[in-house]
Amino acid sequence: MPWLREQQRMIVIVSILNSTPTVVGLPAISPSAPTSGTPVAASNGTWTQSPANYTFQWYQCKSPSPCTKIAGVTGSTFTPSSSQVGYSLEVFVTAFNTSGAGIGHSPRTAPVS
Repeated sequence: MPWLREQQRMIVIVSILNSTPTVVGLPAISPSAPTSGTPVAASNGTWTQSPANYTFQWYQCKSPSPCTKIAGVTGSTFTPSSSQVGYSLEVFVTAFNTSGAGIGHSPRTAPVS
């Protein structure tokens, strides 16, 4: 099957050329059922290309409206306040290496109680 060998070669070439981080395991928020006043934490997720560092941006989400950025909340941990009650949380993680950056995001949590 020569076509299979050619596809495998193309995958290897793309992997070599694309040296920016790519998420392969999504970041996660723990606990997944947050409560106001109790800290939550985001994992980095799992990435290709050995990221050297990560940044975080937290969002609050309430259907059917789009998610909104929580201003100033850029660390891996965050304590939801009473203003987030009823909103789900989502975090975007940017992974950096010397070739550039990649972005991954967590699944949404249950609404903050």
